[in-house]
Amino acid sequence: MVDDTHELDGSPSAALLAALCRHAPPSLHLVLLSQREAPFPIARLRAQSQVLELGGSDLAFTVAETEAVLAATLHDIAVRDLARTVHQVTSGWPAAVRMAAVALHGRPVEHRHAALDRLSRKGSPLAELLAEEVFHSLTEDETAMVRSAAQLDRFSVELLDAMGVPA
Repeated sequence: MVDDTHELDGSPSAALLAALCRHAPPSLHLVLLSQREAPFPIARLRAQSQVLELGGSDLAFTVAETEAVLAATLHDIAVRDLARTVHQVTSGWPAAVRMAAVALHGRPVEHRHAALDRLSRKGSPLAELLAEEVFHSLTEDETAMVRSAAQLDRFSVELLDAMGVPA
């Protein structure tokens, strides 16, 4: 398993991984983790059905999985409504769900929603994690699109196109 392969772009390590992927024996399975496309061409491997790709939505927790994390962390089985809120705030992102669960641990039930509200605000640990892990790696065009979309309560690709924002 090789994590953060997006950081290898253009490096000798990326060339080594590319060669290994192209020439590996069938019994070798490489797992490459990246926030973006592989740092080398993989179209041929895709065409040969030698690539399994999972995106963020494939890895996101469901509400039930979020509930299980909260129940285990908070030692409380009555977290169904809280799980829906945590899932909404975190979009099921496992690291964020775990961070929310830790932030809620030990808090009285009546203070949990206020703690969640603080966790989703600017400057919170969750916001810092998002900024570091996601926004830091965006291109200028992607950053401009996010800035434009952030001004709206809801948006879609069609709406951004109508606004003249490349999506």
